[in-house]
Amino acid sequence: MLKIYSHRRLASIGSVTMVVAIIASSYANDIVIWYATYGLLLGFGCSLAGVMGLLLLQEYFLKRRHMANGI
Repeated sequence: MLKIYSHRRLASIGSVTMVVAIIASSYANDIVIWYATYGLLLGFGCSLAGVMGLLLLQEYFLKRRHMANGI
């Protein structure tokens, strides 16, 4: 997916997915729907946004990569 879309676009998609998941889970009347929205959608959004941050660090900090990941 990273070869098709940029880091910024994937992080934005992840952020929007997290917001949609939280709003949708607040309207859930059934526990199964709540698990689907909060668990699956929010997990997908967090993984997109979080992984993109780590990949950006790996790409831009070549010399002191371990320091950038630690901070």
